[in-house]
Amino acid sequence: MKHLADLDFALNRPQRARRRQVVIAALALVFGVQLGGAAWRWQSLQGERAALQARQQQWQSKGAHASPVAFSVEQGKLASSAQAMLNGLAVPWDALLQAIEAARPPRVTVDAVTPHAADGVVSISVSSPDFANVAALVQNLMQQEALFEVMLASEALPDNAGVLRAVVTAHWNTAR
Repeated sequence: MKHLADLDFALNRPQRARRRQVVIAALALVFGVQLGGAAWRWQSLQGERAALQARQQQWQSKGAHASPVAFSVEQGKLASSAQAMLNGLAVPWDALLQAIEAARPPRVTVDAVTPHAADGVVSISVSSPDFANVAALVQNLMQQEALFEVMLASEALPDNAGVLRAVVTAHWNTAR
């Protein structure tokens, strides 16, 4: 019988050790590349941060020494109307309406709620059959967290229908 060549694909000890070394070296290379990339990103972010801080300081120094810009009368009116519009958008409607509704006695009707955003004041026009209900409304509004400095601004004697009209003013909390 002829002898066939024995092919043994099993690695001997030196070959296995060499293969382990190659795998460990490859893993170390991958880890080193990742670490180097992270260090490079960190260094570039630090450079960007320093540049942004320098630019911010430059803008702040320019803003502190800048001369006021003169606006025309028309631009001033436009700016004040834009500011009034922004102030109107800043009114905390939900909190105001919830506080008013929670404080309103059953026999008091709220006719109008008029906020004055520049001052942080709201005027509440009400109708009531008697003064006791208006006084109860003022007391209840003082208890609300959303409002403070509640005052009865005006009242009118009952008209022919026997309805007392009053205006209550209050500041809302976000204006503090």
